[in-house]
Order: sequence, then C-alpha cells, then structure tokens
Amino acid sequence: MKLILEYANKNHILINLNETNDSRSYPLLRICYDNNIDMAKVLIKYANKNNNILELNQKENNGKIMKILINYENKNNIVLRINETDIFSNYPMLVAIMNNSIESVRLLIEYANNHYITLQLNSMNKNEINQKNYYGDYPLLYLCKINDSTKVNLLFEYVNHTQYCINNYRDKDGKFPLLWTTYNNNIDMTQLLIKYSTEKNVELNLNEKDNIGNYLLLYAIDHSINLSMTQMLFEYASASGHNVILNLNGEDIKNIYNI
Repeated sequence: MKLILEYANKNHILINLNETNDSRSYPLLRICYDNNIDMAKVLIKYANKNNNILELNQKENNGKIMKILINYENKNNIVLRINETDIFSNYPMLVAIMNNSIESVRLLIEYANNHYITLQLNSMNKNEINQKNYYGDYPLLYLCKINDSTKVNLLFEYVNHTQYCINNYRDKDGKFPLLWTTYNNNIDMTQLLIKYSTEKNVELNLNEKDNIGNYLLLYAIDHSINLSMTQMLFEYASASGHNVILNLNGEDIKNIYNI
C-alpha cells in the first residue's frame, strides 16, 4: 500500500480512496478491520497531502484506530457516519462489542454525545434499542450471551440518558437477553435487566421458550449453583403489577430427544 501511494504521488495520480467493492468495503475500512494502525496513518497522510477527504463511515474499529480517525475528522471538520450498516447489517457499536473493544464502546458513546448524535442501536423504531444483525445479534443480547457485565453497565449508562426502551427480542436461536443471563447464572445482570424493565414499565415474559424449548425457570434450575436465580424469578413473577404465573410443567425438546 505504501509503495502504491508513493508511486501515485510521484506520478501525480490521484487515487480514489473511497471507492467500494461489492461488499461495500474500501481501503480505510479494510485497514480498520485488519487493525493496521501504521497503514491507517499512511493512508490519512496521503489524504491530507492530496486534499482527499476520506469517507469515514467506519464499521470495523478498535480503540487506537478510532482515535486516529477522530483526530482526522476534527482537523477536516467531518462528522463520522457512525450509524451506518454494512451488507451484513453490522454497525459500529455492535462491531466494537463483538471485537471486545471496551475502549471503542466508550469512544463511540463519547463521540456521539459530543456531536449530539443518537447512536443507532435499533432498527425497529426510535423507541427501541435493538437493531438485529444478520445473525440476530444486537448489543444487549450479544453482551448477555457472552456474559460481559462491564459493557452491559456501559450500555445501560448510555440508554438511561435517552428515551430508549430495551425490549426482549430474540436471536436466530430464539434466545433473548434474560434467557442468556439465566443460562449463564449471572445474578447481577439478571437483576439489572429486571430493574430496568421495572423502571421503564417493560413487561418480561418469563415463560417464553427458545427454538429447542428451553425457558427461564428450566435454565435457572439446571444452571444455578444456588437458589438465588430461581428465587429472583419467583419474586419478579409475584411482584405487584406483574401477575405472571411461571411455567412449572413445561418440557424442553432437547430432553425429549434424549429419552
């Protein structure tokens, strides 16, 4: 890449740095995806020298490269298009989370706040925080799936300052955030979900099953090393205003197959 750019400069050839392929990928996007910080600096240096404004609608990111891009944006008075999706329906916040980059998550939130941008965490409507990608993942569900309490807390800190309402959408396997936190026996994350749903008046369906018939109470009994999770679900079900009757007799298809 460096040799190509040097050749272009020497021969007064202006390279289109923003041209995309069929997958909507372009040089800077690939550099971000490959985590090539040195190459990112080379590309931005070329763009500055030739007054070539880079398209910075990045979807693949990490903390160090994001800082480089934000500095470039500030110098060129560009607002990053941080809410766009690629052909796989991935978007910056989801990619930052899936890449396990807490620095990128923090930078995205900080950048969005500084530029009065509402992070696109939803595609359903403006009152939801659930944009499913091609595989049915979205930030909250993915974090519950991988049992990442730190980023879940960051996400809730952000949405608590907005009018978003977190719903209980399913992934391609029929699982939803509360089912994942119960499966992972994560008491703190389950408490956080229940607390948020209560504060925002979002009713949690405790009897919903995934695609193979698993449901909350079954996971709570199967995966809990103590009674805390089961007790928490019973307390939520019996709390004033919920009137939820937990399914005590359901069978999961997986266990039926094993008979």
